Amino acid sequence: MPEEQTSRVEGIDTGPSPNEAWRLRMALVSQIEAGRRKDAVVDTMLASRSWRLTAPFRSLVRLLKSPQVATSALPLQPGAKGTGQTLGACIDALVQEAALPAWMARPVFAGQPRLLVDVTELSLEDLGGGVQRVTRQLLGEMLADPHGFAIEPVRIASDHTYVHARAFTSGLLGLAPQALGVDFEVKARPGDVLLGLDFCRPHHLALAAALPKLRHGGARVALFVHDVLPLQHPDWFPEAVPEQFERWLAVFSEHADLALVNSEATARSLESALRDRALPGPSMGQRVILLGADAVPDVAAPSPLPERATGTTRVLMVGTIEPRKGHAQVLDAMERLWANGEHFELVIVGRQGWKTSELGQRLRGHPQQGRRLHWFEGADDYWLASLYRDCDVLVMASSDEGFGLPIVEAGRAGCGLLLRDIPVFREIAGDAAEYFEGNDTDAMAQALRRWSRPRNDARRTRPWIHWRQSADAVLGACADLVEATGEQLRRSS
Repeated sequence: MPEEQTSRVEGIDTGPSPNEAWRLRMALVSQIEAGRRKDAVVDTMLASRSWRLTAPFRSLVRLLKSPQVATSALPLQPGAKGTGQTLGACIDALVQEAALPAWMARPVFAGQPRLLVDVTELSLEDLGGGVQRVTRQLLGEMLADPHGFAIEPVRIASDHTYVHARAFTSGLLGLAPQALGVDFEVKARPGDVLLGLDFCRPHHLALAAALPKLRHGGARVALFVHDVLPLQHPDWFPEAVPEQFERWLAVFSEHADLALVNSEATARSLESALRDRALPGPSMGQRVILLGADAVPDVAAPSPLPERATGTTRVLMVGTIEPRKGHAQVLDAMERLWANGEHFELVIVGRQGWKTSELGQRLRGHPQQGRRLHWFEGADDYWLASLYRDCDVLVMASSDEGFGLPIVEAGRAGCGLLLRDIPVFREIAGDAAEYFEGNDTDAMAQALRRWSRPRNDARRTRPWIHWRQSADAVLGACADLVEATGEQLRRSS
């Protein structure tokens, strides 16, 4: 069960627990960074020719209303610069200097096993996509409660060597770039585990060079496999992706001791992909780590949606717009429902991906845009939380997925679920969702009509997993890997 969010002394609320305070800080930093990314987009827009040409119209708008804009940021603190110190020691030094609150102090023990969390891709770019959100959430939970591990975020440097990602971690915690010291080379030792949460598919060459160096020092390797869809359906992806995945899979087969997968469906697909290529699987096999979601914040961002007409069903889609996600089918169905005078709105959250230029133009120029069609390309977690609350049903029309994180998020928020009937969605949602089949407009329109009809039965619920439970499962799998390695060493000595 998830831990209590507050500490209590004789019935008195004493505020957030240390672990909850960690989560709140991580969420605040993430929110600030999202604001900075939006500011960068605004700066680009302000420099554009179209912005200058429309200046007179904006002057008129300013006469009608005068909005207040507030900005906030965590203080950028000075900190320990000791190259070679553990992350825990650096954080403790900042606590001693009163640069960080006391609850952030981490116990440091001699010989503590290290969990080297690969953040290579996340440190280069965070677009807020599904895999990046998983990496950020699990890393935050493991930093809050590492279960006896020393958590050390690492990245692959340009010389194909792993280094401690101190600059990235400083930013993750809302500190100055070198508050936790400079990045320095990882010296692997027995008991270490390299945990690859994010996909390093584009960096397969660097990964192939970096992993043997760690293994030579005694580290073991656990890699997370989120899906193998580029191998199963190469036509769904940009041309380079399937080839990159093939090369990554060969690196995975050669160097991974343990595979972490997000569903039984992904586990079966991974086994099939390895078998078809005559590649050996990890010596420690696979461990299924179901992904979680936390409760929707009590204070979510104001809804970006206009007030809706009585009796209107709001349908939500979350995820990058790409061919397999089914956006075109849902939009076709919506247009049929609108033409029949039926009361639906479609809310889409996600940036435009590959092979969807025609669909993107169709959405941007749609006559219902801003009325019964709403597309948010850059919604952050707080906006998304408000949309889960404001919409009636999440539609997942994907032809296939490795998992489907929005299902858990929407389910926990109390949003209804209407899902394509594929095995992985049945595995995740069970009887907490309604399902549909078919790829044509009629099938989708009928499914939406059936869902929107008043029902006598209460909405079915499910004990959705928390991120803390997902992180505990990852840490448990890595602890088992450390124990198995120690047992092998004892037998060989």
